[in-house]
Amino acid sequence: MSNGNRRRNFCDIHPFFYTISLHKEITKRNIKDFFSKEKFAKTKKEGKLPNIISTHSSNIIRKGKGIDPILQENKVVNLELASSKINGIIIRSGETFSFWKTVGKATRKKGYKAGRIISKGKIKPGIGGGLCNLGNTINWLILHSPLEIVELHTHSDALDPSAEKKQNSIQLRNISFIQLHRLPVQK
Repeated sequence: MSNGNRRRNFCDIHPFFYTISLHKEITKRNIKDFFSKEKFAKTKKEGKLPNIISTHSSNIIRKGKGIDPILQENKVVNLELASSKINGIIIRSGETFSFWKTVGKATRKKGYKAGRIISKGKIKPGIGGGLCNLGNTINWLILHSPLEIVELHTHSDALDPSAEKKQNSIQLRNISFIQLHRLPVQK
């Protein structure tokens, strides 16, 4: 089929249909998780485990032409909220860590603010914007650990088109990994 004759996805017809498609996919995921025998990491422990496998840090605030400083400040708030859900999680052997299952939906009610998001290939303000930075950091840590990625969903590299095309520069929508080793791991 040529581009002019290409079938459009239901979700691309109208924003209303996109919302229907999004909720359909969320419902499918919730049903799959409900019937799955997969064990998700939920236990939290204050204090750190005795051994460090890997650490990473990166700049949170971006500056430059066309970058709204308010959205950058809001991203910091969003990252702090999401990190508070993740910090201290113990992932035991056989358990799976899921970013979105742990963090949950980013909403105003939970305190999330408008940060930069990507929607239909365009950068715009959106609630929870900037959480892909946290997903990227988790991805980098997994790549430098004995953990195994079992699910990885990306959206785009549009927020940083100059970034090298490496797995750890991908903007993540979701990441899940499983702990296959005898000793527990902590996020």
